[in-house]
Amino acid sequence: MKKYMKKQALILRAPNWIGDTIYCLPVWMRLSEHYHLHIVGKGWLKDLLSGYPEWQTYKLPAKVFERRAQYLTIKNQLQAENQLPNGINAIVFPTSFGSVFEPFLAGLHVLAHAHEGRALFLKQKVKMPNKASSIYKRYWDLGNAFFNETQPAPKSIDFKINPEVEHSIAHDYLKEHGLSQGEYIVLCPFAAGNFEGQDKKWPEFGSFANHLVKIGWPVVCCPAPNEEETWQSQYSNIPALKNLSLSEYAAVLKYAKCVVANDTGPGHLAAGVGVKTISVLNRTKFETYGAVGDHVSYVKHEPSWPSVEAVMQHVQLRLSHD
Repeated sequence: MKKYMKKQALILRAPNWIGDTIYCLPVWMRLSEHYHLHIVGKGWLKDLLSGYPEWQTYKLPAKVFERRAQYLTIKNQLQAENQLPNGINAIVFPTSFGSVFEPFLAGLHVLAHAHEGRALFLKQKVKMPNKASSIYKRYWDLGNAFFNETQPAPKSIDFKINPEVEHSIAHDYLKEHGLSQGEYIVLCPFAAGNFEGQDKKWPEFGSFANHLVKIGWPVVCCPAPNEEETWQSQYSNIPALKNLSLSEYAAVLKYAKCVVANDTGPGHLAAGVGVKTISVLNRTKFETYGAVGDHVSYVKHEPSWPSVEAVMQHVQLRLSHD
């Protein structure tokens, strides 16, 4: 194995989606054993990673040349502190053209998947696996390529919540909302986009919530501000915990009895904090996009969605194995 100086740094370009960012955590932990990490990504990244204070985060600007300037500023600062390696000094996790072109413009030496004409801008090229392969493993294998190793990807993701946030949620917030640790179920009925033309949102979450309440389970959902209109129009029978940051949301998920989710970022976040997680899927390929961990399972029917009864049976089976 290569040996690295403890005080060197790596610049990472984070994925644009919460679920993909959760996938990256094990490889980032592996990298951080040898490097100080400087991670560039979406505006929510700083809060999501607030449980990792040793990692420096930066909000990605909107325009290409603003992004180039940001990378250049980070690069110059690290070079002035003699922290930037001469070889590979940036790893890009997204697969878009711009995500490698921007650090290249700043003179960084980039490792990434060779995809969509990006090879010209890469210092180290990693073959893009087939589309059906696990995205979680794709990201892990960028670390394997960097270290020139073939370590297997961890079977679970141990997401760290900011301790102060977790304490506040566990000891104050839940009580204020009439919830007890391990005695409520979180539903994640929201999801952006579609998969192969099919909406990723299971249409029966409202009916499913009614069934859970009838057998005595408190249920909640946690809509983001841009999801509140959907909550109001489709899921208003599910009590909502609003205006949570991502780190607060993670703590609410962690102390639930279980989480039932669409193919969505909060489902991956639930898997990351270790709570029992049930994914309700239609066309989404679990082996490619599924949440990670032995505590994660899924209910999937094609071409139609699973019924309320099928999901209820699955949840009750999982809860009976405590």
